[in-house]
Amino acid sequence: MNRVIHMPAAVKKVAGTAVAATVITAVGLFTGSPPAQAHPMLPFPLAPACSQWGLNGVFSLQQSNGDTVRFTMNGPVASGTAHATGGLNGPLQGPVSGGIQGDKFDFKVTWGANSVGDYTGSVGSDGFAHGDTSDEWQPIGDGPGSYAHWDSTVPLVCSTPATPSPAPVSHQPVPPALQAPPPAPAPVSHQPVPPALQQPMTTGPPTP
Repeated sequence: MNRVIHMPAAVKKVAGTAVAATVITAVGLFTGSPPAQAHPMLPFPLAPACSQWGLNGVFSLQQSNGDTVRFTMNGPVASGTAHATGGLNGPLQGPVSGGIQGDKFDFKVTWGANSVGDYTGSVGSDGFAHGDTSDEWQPIGDGPGSYAHWDSTVPLVCSTPATPSPAPVSHQPVPPALQAPPPAPAPVSHQPVPPALQQPMTTGPPTP
């Protein structure tokens, strides 16, 4: 006849605790704490590569309507006569005025008594300018050729490089290891003072 052995209650409690601890430990191996996410460092704002663009020579641009415009520049100033070729209205020419302020392009060409081309744009970091042009006498969309986009075909030259931004000043205290050591004390001389440098001894009045 088989006998059933009953475990004491204390033994059952200890065994149950050990099993539970084993299960919790095994679950912890698979779950674990989520890895810390690294936050990307934000780059410092960069200063513009050039504070003033210009050109000493002939500047040329290509318009989206087919015109090629050329005129002379003296540094940042547009001057002389502008010539337009290849457009719908045939060759044109007229005085040009304006120029570049920093990296902003703004100039005008008087093509005729009733046509003034207004050109605006900006210079990219590669020296090429891009912008738009419209006729001051014809609102945009009211006539053919009243508006066009343009891109320079000649790169501009940086005449004044931008001043680099100063390095940030740290207000953190200097670690003791990087501080300058205090000056060493002057050596003390133990040599006797020569008689010539000794102070004479004063004597009192003679005793009567």
